[in-house]
Amino acid sequence: VSQSRYGGEEGMSPHLRAIDPGVGYYADAVFSTGRLEAVGFFELGEKCKDATQRILLTKRPVHVLNFTTVIEEPWIRPGGKARPEDIKHLYGAAIFLASGLPNYTVAFVKPEKWKGNVPKKVMDGRIRSRLYNDENSFLKYQLSVRPKRQHEHIIDAVGIGLWYLGRFIVTGK
Repeated sequence: VSQSRYGGEEGMSPHLRAIDPGVGYYADAVFSTGRLEAVGFFELGEKCKDATQRILLTKRPVHVLNFTTVIEEPWIRPGGKARPEDIKHLYGAAIFLASGLPNYTVAFVKPEKWKGNVPKKVMDGRIRSRLYNDENSFLKYQLSVRPKRQHEHIIDAVGIGLWYLGRFIVTGK
């Protein structure tokens, strides 16, 4: 993946939204011209048990008409701790989210492709090391005003975006 993959090819948007979906939440990171501009974490509540309905009710309004969106593809890992039923609902929510994005280019990436099997603590450090100083300061502040349980999901969304931009290469799988 090269830096020119984003914003340099015909038809590619200079705006990227990376999403780490979850059952009951999703985190996102928004990049503009290859730079981290915003992060978010959206709790979807217990009112809707179906993940697809939860995503429908909480789509983040984005005022730029042409975005590229990359979404971590839900994946059932053999021996993983996630219940297959949850992953099935999560996959439906991710597909629904992607299908409801007019003027968006949507890509899916499996966790193993963008982050390999690197331990979480190591991966967090690697993701942060790929940020520019101002982006790192921005992320540090954003995490300081949010509950710790949101941190890993927001950092994953940032990592997905960095990977898509070609600023993050997985090593040491």
